[in-house]
Amino acid sequence: MKIDNRLKKAITFNKNGQLREAEILFKQILKNNPKDFVSLYSLADIEMKIGNALKALEYIDRAIKVNPNYAKAWYNRGVILYSLKRNEEALANFDRALSIDSLYVKALLNRGSVLLELNQPIEAVDNFNKLLEIEPGHEMALANKGNILRKAKKYDEAIIAFEKLRKINPDYEFLLGQLCLSYMHTCKWDKTEELSRLIYTGIKAGKRVCSSLALMVISDIALDHLRCSQIYSRHSYPPADKNLWTGERYIHKKIRV
Repeated sequence: MKIDNRLKKAITFNKNGQLREAEILFKQILKNNPKDFVSLYSLADIEMKIGNALKALEYIDRAIKVNPNYAKAWYNRGVILYSLKRNEEALANFDRALSIDSLYVKALLNRGSVLLELNQPIEAVDNFNKLLEIEPGHEMALANKGNILRKAKKYDEAIIAFEKLRKINPDYEFLLGQLCLSYMHTCKWDKTEELSRLIYTGIKAGKRVCSSLALMVISDIALDHLRCSQIYSRHSYPPADKNLWTGERYIHKKIRV
């Protein structure tokens, strides 16, 4: 099989989630061509998918040496570093990606998340504003911006962001609760009453309309809190695909503590 055909097959395996098959082919290609950018880049992606961030970093570093002007490679390196909690380095890599492609929305989105981790909310809002200039209807950017402004007690500005998001996607997860809290702080009780009714109806229907913490301010009905916490916990901590314990027993002659 020619290298080109092997590469196409490996890419297809990777796209289809056949990671082991893809990994084998990419590594075979690298034996013949250690500087094959696609194989190095793809192996970094595979290592991240299986949870091996340090190995992914090795591969993406090798890929960047081959092609240092590919914005997505710097972006992926930033994602890897962010997963390793190396936030300052991650930020520098997102900046490098944006220096190559200033319209790279994913890089801006993740850059905002890193700025929040670094406790730079003002810079994060500026970052999300740049993103929204490129893509005005970006839902996550609007949600993040609104949440930052609400926490900064800039409630009127938060409401603008949340209401824009609501027009785009009225079912955006947990939006109504954040919006209701913002209106409460501005004493706009008509809006608060309207949103509270929507929240109660949504919770009864099992929808993700309000976080458990936000509901503490909105309702004092125990059943609402039970339902809301169940909805929120299922969202935040979904059940595992299989049981962690399958019945096997460990027996050792010596007592172990």
